[in-house]
Amino acid sequence: MLLSLPGIELVGVERDAALSMMENIERYGLLPRDALHVAVMERLGVGIIASDDTDFDRVPLISRAWLFNPPGER
Repeated sequence: MLLSLPGIELVGVERDAALSMMENIERYGLLPRDALHVAVMERLGVGIIASDDTDFDRVPLISRAWLFNPPGER
């Protein structure tokens, strides 16, 4: 169902993402899965992520869009 949404494209993780992931863990203090997301985003030139995970705010080249819990909204 997710893949049928407009603008969604499934991409693979390439082997060199592992090295970039490790660098992102050290550089930004990210958990491995978040660091892998950042590595793939860097490879694809994607600069925005839709997530409520504030850990992505530590990555200067990425902007984050709130999904469900924006600050000040109740």
